[in-house]
Parts: sequence; structure tokens; C-alpha cells
Amino acid sequence: MGIDPRKDGEVYHNARISPNCHDYGGWFHFVGKLDKTGDFPHVKITESFSASLCRASAPHLSSLDGHELVQIEFHVDNVPWVLDEPEAL
Repeated sequence: MGIDPRKDGEVYHNARISPNCHDYGGWFHFVGKLDKTGDFPHVKITESFSASLCRASAPHLSSLDGHELVQIEFHVDNVPWVLDEPEAL
């Protein structure tokens, strides 16, 4: 879709599931439109990663102002802690 992974709408930490295992969610936007009404169900991409599409409703980058947007939301529930800083609890 040409979405720059460095330009997320938001990525957030939900919880520490267990030591070195975390749950995250977030969304990205891209210019486009959905012809069907309503949101689409989450699609499981891998065992721990799912994504869905919906009409944009969350804050977006100002560079996308004035465009019709689609929001791709994601959820991942098995992310290892790789930062050099102490693990978030």
C-alpha cells in the first residue's frame, strides 16, 4: 500500500503479557476510500498479528489533511522487549 512504517498515526503499548512478551496496537492511514459501509473484521495475518480496515476516525498526520483516508488498525500480542532501557511493566 506504500505506507511508510515510520509514519504511524499512533502505536501504543497495552500490557506486559509476561517477561519479555508485550501487547501493542496502533494504526496507520493511507489515501483512499472504502466503497462498503461499516468496518471490516480483523484478519489474522500471523498467530499474534491481526489487522483491519475502517474509515479514518483517529488523528492523522497533518500532511494527509484534505484527503479521503482509510485507517488500517493493527494488534500484536507477542512482541519481545528489545530496547536497552528497562522493560515496561
